[in-house]
Amino acid sequence: MNVLRKAVTGCALAGAGLLLAAVPAGSALASTTVGQTGPPVTDSGWLGGAELVETSAAMPSAGLVTSLNTQAGSCPQFTGTYNLQVLRPLGGGQYQVLGDTGHHTDPCDGQLHSYPVSIPVQAGDVIGAYVVSEWQGLLSFTGGTTNVNFVPEPAVGDTITFNSSGPEIMDESATLESASDTAATLVSDTKGLPPGTSLTDKATAIQTAVAAGNAPTACAGITNFRGLVKAQTGKKLTTAQAGLLTTDADNLATALGC
Repeated sequence: MNVLRKAVTGCALAGAGLLLAAVPAGSALASTTVGQTGPPVTDSGWLGGAELVETSAAMPSAGLVTSLNTQAGSCPQFTGTYNLQVLRPLGGGQYQVLGDTGHHTDPCDGQLHSYPVSIPVQAGDVIGAYVVSEWQGLLSFTGGTTNVNFVPEPAVGDTITFNSSGPEIMDESATLESASDTAATLVSDTKGLPPGTSLTDKATAIQTAVAAGNAPTACAGITNFRGLVKAQTGKKLTTAQAGLLTTDADNLATALGC
């Protein structure tokens, strides 16, 4: 029994489950949704101080998480505060926090709420949350597996060890941007920047390699691209322009496992 259930009536949300897009082997992903959102079960929830990880809400591919999302119900029992997260399994029940949204209070208005983030991920990374105060973000008592522990709130980069689990699904999803979309962003952000078309040409070559599934060529191209950006910083490129392009390149390198 999950010790976090409150006033359980045995009801479960019909149809609760994971929205994971089917991905052909070796193909590039379009933006997709990982996890499940919807009006939570109204007579149960999570206690403050709980660290949660939705083990079955795993990223199907490397890419960039651009938002974390939840949908509040009417909250007749209590209004919660949460910090939505992305975590990396390390084995042995341990997970590292890759990024989070910061604290948000549940508005309890029945609407989908999306919090912008920029978190590079690998295939197999999962979504999670830290419950700051009692939160009704529970979709179902069956159909998924959520690991639970009571710990002080972890910072990004910290590792958590989980010691219990239950068959619940969190009211949370992640929007995953694929490596191909990240490559397209790199090309777009070089448009019109000096010197000449060098940056755009290199970014376009990287994008072509990503589309072909040729990660080694794409990674080599990213290294060359970073070198050109560094060489032009403070000359043809402003510090802000160089910073944006470097971030784009770093995100793509992480998505490709360079």
